[in-house]
Amino acid sequence: MKKKIWCFSTGQNGSFHNVVALCEDGVIVAGHTCSEPAFFEGDIGITTIKKHEAYDSHCGKDNWTLQWVDNPIGHEGVQAAIAENAKLFPASAITKQPTETTQAFSSDDITVGELVRFINAACVAASRENDQDKVHVLALLGGQIEYAYNLYKQTK
Repeated sequence: MKKKIWCFSTGQNGSFHNVVALCEDGVIVAGHTCSEPAFFEGDIGITTIKKHEAYDSHCGKDNWTLQWVDNPIGHEGVQAAIAENAKLFPASAITKQPTETTQAFSSDDITVGELVRFINAACVAASRENDQDKVHVLALLGGQIEYAYNLYKQTK
């Protein structure tokens, strides 16, 4: 049975709109920030092949289906996926306390993937709390880190 990936808007920050693709297993597989809601479905890969590599990587080649959700708060599948996400990233898992701000993240502490997953989990938690300002900032931050890392990989 193919995994379901729910795609929905997490809100607007100024003139930018944020979209996420949340797998039924609780993992945020992809996200995107765009200028117009009309671009949501194409930018997240429902009507295009964008992001399909990420979906294949997480779920297996063509072992997924995408569904756009207008109202994630009232959607049973999205709410179940958010509950799974909370299990993946419990608050108790964050145990390291840096002694100085500059030591917050070193290569021994966290990988880029872990950082992006942590930001995505915080974004889902903020969404649960209806803290839209926090959702916007976290979604933008996660997207920018992912973008910067992909550029970095291209130079290697």
